[in-house]
Amino acid sequence: MEQAKDWFSKQNDLQKKIVLVAAAILTLMILFPPKVIVRQILGQSTTQPVGYQFIFSDPAGAEKPNVPADVPAELKEAIDKAVTSHIEWGKLLIQMIVVAGVAVVAMRFVAAPNIRGVGNIPS
Repeated sequence: MEQAKDWFSKQNDLQKKIVLVAAAILTLMILFPPKVIVRQILGQSTTQPVGYQFIFSDPAGAEKPNVPADVPAELKEAIDKAVTSHIEWGKLLIQMIVVAGVAVVAMRFVAAPNIRGVGNIPS
């Protein structure tokens, strides 16, 4: 932890802002990941993207039918398995890598001249 604090204190103000903005974007991406609804009928499954949802929300819940209380438990379980939702982990990982990559490139681009070893460019 000390190394991270030490590294962060050596960055200029713009670089610190880039790190904080990237961290905020990554946090929002984790809290609101891309989700899909999976429908399984007769051994066939289809997926439908439903966009970005809060991590604990269940977008498939609205599509599940209301089952009466006197229906057997096995049937209720089968109905619950027919429509499910989950996070698109691949898409989320790619998005996180892109945001981190853009942040790293931006930090290198705005690095102070003495850190990059490049002098002032005459105008």
